[in-house]
Amino acid sequence: MTETQAQTILELRRRGQTYADIAVHIGGSANTVKSYCLRNDQVLRALAAKEICKHCGAPLAQRPQAKRRSFCCDRCRLAWWGAHRDLINRKAIYRFTCLHCGCNFKAYGNNRRKYCSKACAYEARREAHCNDT
Repeated sequence: MTETQAQTILELRRRGQTYADIAVHIGGSANTVKSYCLRNDQVLRALAAKEICKHCGAPLAQRPQAKRRSFCCDRCRLAWWGAHRDLINRKAIYRFTCLHCGCNFKAYGNNRRKYCSKACAYEARREAHCNDT
């Protein structure tokens, strides 16, 4: 294993990638990656103790009697969640039919939507205004 591959393994492990994902990335086997990680377990210990940022791997200063931090800053938090959208638990997804064009659409967090887009809302308002005059 080259030094570049070793650094790649550690970096991807810091970001929370699985052994199989890392193996595909470096072009090796998952068992090789797992063996390397177990031999160099400082990254695993840091991940288990959640003492490093999930995104950049920077050390975290945990405050006593406070919620444990997972990210060093808001920029890392937003970047990590942007890259892991599949892990977001979206409970407030509503289904509607657009009053203007009649298409079906979904909206997150707003249960009062009437139109699928701003263009439909503007066009409906324009048509209502033209019909009033």
